[in-house]
Amino acid sequence: RLRSLGYEVFELRSHDLDLALILGLGLSTESYDSSDGGELTYPRSLLQAVLRQERVELRIPVDHELARYDEVPVSALKGRQVVIPSDGHGVALLRPIRELLSDAQAEAILPPEATSAGSERYGLKHHLPVVTFGWFRQSRESRSSTVRRPIAGFDLRTDFVLLAHEGEQTPAMREFITYAVRRHGNAAPRQ
Repeated sequence: RLRSLGYEVFELRSHDLDLALILGLGLSTESYDSSDGGELTYPRSLLQAVLRQERVELRIPVDHELARYDEVPVSALKGRQVVIPSDGHGVALLRPIRELLSDAQAEAILPPEATSAGSERYGLKHHLPVVTFGWFRQSRESRSSTVRRPIAGFDLRTDFVLLAHEGEQTPAMREFITYAVRRHGNAAPRQ
């Protein structure tokens, strides 16, 4: 069945789904339930094993002035335009990004196609830095003509996480969770 992104959490909570691998920002149950339920958010109340994390960073054209920094100072963003993804990824995820840019007196630019790939295409075309979650493979053009740089003092991260429903686990579920945790070394299931 074709479903919208973010539906996995609903199905886990209703026990229609046993496990789900998702990318997202973990929120308290209260915050998740009162938020927009964006496609890149999940409630931390579900059984979970974080398999990997990626820091939210900037993808910058190699010949852009900001590319010279190993870590972009917030002050260097002042007066600049920065391409951001849409709030459809989750208001709770985008709020800290918008606040950072506002505090830095930078202008957040929402491209016509505000997906990760669409944002990068827009950034390349208009020679602008782009906020990236770092999960998706870049186009050949983007890999050769941009660099990824963290923003100093901004440590927002998203998770690649295995989620399980909150009920009794079947042997197959336990086996898969054990395999995933073992395969990703530093992961550990947590409630």
